[in-house]
Amino acid sequence: MMHLMAMTELLLACSMSAYFNSWCASASVNHFHCHLIDELPPVTEFPLVNGPIVKGVRCMQPLGFPGFCYVFDSSQLGVVDEVVRAMQADNQPHNILITPRRSKIYIFPKPLQRPERSFELYPETVGGPELIGSFTVYRQEDYEALTPETAMELCRINTAPLPSRMLRVGGKIGVDDGALHHAVTHNKLKSVPSSRSVDFFPGVVALRA
Repeated sequence: MMHLMAMTELLLACSMSAYFNSWCASASVNHFHCHLIDELPPVTEFPLVNGPIVKGVRCMQPLGFPGFCYVFDSSQLGVVDEVVRAMQADNQPHNILITPRRSKIYIFPKPLQRPERSFELYPETVGGPELIGSFTVYRQEDYEALTPETAMELCRINTAPLPSRMLRVGGKIGVDDGALHHAVTHNKLKSVPSSRSVDFFPGVVALRA
C-alpha cells in the first residue's frame, strides 16, 4: 500500500507514467522497482468502459484491448492493494501501469505458466512495455514479422483473469484458478465445419412421404 501511495503521489505533479514488472513478468530482479516513461503509452488511448466488479468495486477496462486488464482510479488504492496481495499469494505474475495527474492504475494479470506460443510470435518476454504498447526487437526479420495482429495475440495470451476470489461476491475459495488460466490462454478454436444441404429442417425428424 505504501508503494502504491508513493507512486501515485509522485505522478500527480508530473507528466510521466510508471510501469511495474513483477517476478516472472519481465522483472530483472525480485524487488519492487518501477520504470518511469515520459509519455502516456498507447494502451491509454483505448476508451475506458465499465468492467467487472472486483472486491465489491466496479473497475474499468480499456475497450479494444484484446487481453485481461483491470483499471482502477487512484481513489481505489485499497482495492488495488488487495488485488496485488491476492496475486502475490497465488504466485501470479503481473504488470502494472500508473498514469500521471488524475491517476489510473492498469493491472495486467499474467498466466501462471508462460504460453509456449508466445516465443513463436515474439523472441522476447512479453512484460509491461509490450502490454502497454511498446515492442522491442533486435533483428530485422523479427521486426518484419511483427504485425498488429501478432501484437494483439501476444497481449491476449500473455494476460489472464485475476484470482477468482477477487471477482466473486464474498471472495470464497473453491474455483480451480490453474484450470481457468489454462482454458483462457491455451484454448484453440475448433474449425468451422463446411456448409452442407439437407432435406429436412434442423431439429425436426424427417418423415417419409
